[in-house]
Amino acid sequence: MENMVTFLDLIKDIEFRKFSSNRLSVGTGDFDYFFPDILPPLYKYTRIEDYVIDNIINNQISATRIGEFNDLFDGAFHQYGTLKERGDFAQKEWKKIEKQQISAKLPEMLEEDYCVDIWKKHLKEESRLKFRELDYLNTFVCCFSTQNNSTLMWSHYAASNTGICIEYNFNLLGEESIIRHSIFPVAYSDLPVNLQDLLDDTNHKVFKYSLDSAVLCAALNKANAWKYEQEWRIVLVLAPLNQNGKWMSLCAPDPSSVIFGYHFLKPFFYYNDNKLSGNAKESIKKTKNC
Repeated sequence: MENMVTFLDLIKDIEFRKFSSNRLSVGTGDFDYFFPDILPPLYKYTRIEDYVIDNIINNQISATRIGEFNDLFDGAFHQYGTLKERGDFAQKEWKKIEKQQISAKLPEMLEEDYCVDIWKKHLKEESRLKFRELDYLNTFVCCFSTQNNSTLMWSHYAASNTGICIEYNFNLLGEESIIRHSIFPVAYSDLPVNLQDLLDDTNHKVFKYSLDSAVLCAALNKANAWKYEQEWRIVLVLAPLNQNGKWMSLCAPDPSSVIFGYHFLKPFFYYNDNKLSGNAKESIKKTKNC
């Protein structure tokens, strides 16, 4: 009996990586896009929290369930998204039924408007289920950047420069590490990359692992508005596992460096202790002891 191949197996497979990389390159029109073997230095912007300090001490990073992201473009399958797309597809399905009725010389038992309407409703429901399928598949993501000097990211992710930016060299994890093989550059585009043929490829005519490739492509495709972030992502699909919760901890190498925000010392000197929450006070104490 053949062993089941999981997403964690496929991300180490050269053919799978090449197919998925090429699909994103063509789909976004970025023909310089590829999955490199050697990873660049990657940076994690963050505010100071208890779990951040614990992660640094314990060589860990936190991945987030992809359904928690607030960008509708992000990690979603856009299938039959518009009314026109659903109408066009429903019309094609009706033509097939009509052709079969004529070929079999059957009396007209079904009306066109009725059949088209049924298909539209079905496609609308199907698109809703597909839209967040990555979340149903237990997809977890951890985000990084190749930049450590982005004013916007220091503001958004590092609490207005009061946080830190952690540098990692994931090449140190070695060739056998699942985490190292799960790190990919994000592919940016104005519209979501069209993955319809992969989602419909139930007979594996397009590619042997079409759905898995579609999942990875959807997890790595973001709107051009975010291109300034120069984002890379750890993407893990844990469908066979019963992984509950919004976050999970992953192994990480020792940080190569920790960059302190311009206003990092602000909580120490400019805020009255009475205005700080209990968590903030404890985090500051831990930071002082590091």
